[in-house]
Amino acid sequence: MADEATAVSYRNARHIALIVGMWANSEADEMNLQWIRECHAAMQPFTTTGFYVNYEADAAGDRIKEAYGAAKFQRLASIKAKHDPNSLFRLNQNIPPALE
Repeated sequence: MADEATAVSYRNARHIALIVGMWANSEADEMNLQWIRECHAAMQPFTTTGFYVNYEADAAGDRIKEAYGAAKFQRLASIKAKHDPNSLFRLNQNIPPALE
């Protein structure tokens, strides 16, 4: 399937690495966050450029544009303007409706 055929890129990827860190004691926050950051950095030589937007809960603004790429983001924003102009479905990694 051609990359531009769908909103989500990287459909030809054979693997995905998702780093999930969970812990109960808030006193361990910095130690655990540091481990996650180091693990992420260590994986970078084996990754493509880009990311799957739904795996990044805090993604917003330009980071979301980066996930889709400029052309797809604009196409999705146009679709959003047509089908959800008031951005009812916004409690996610939101694409705001395009102002046309």
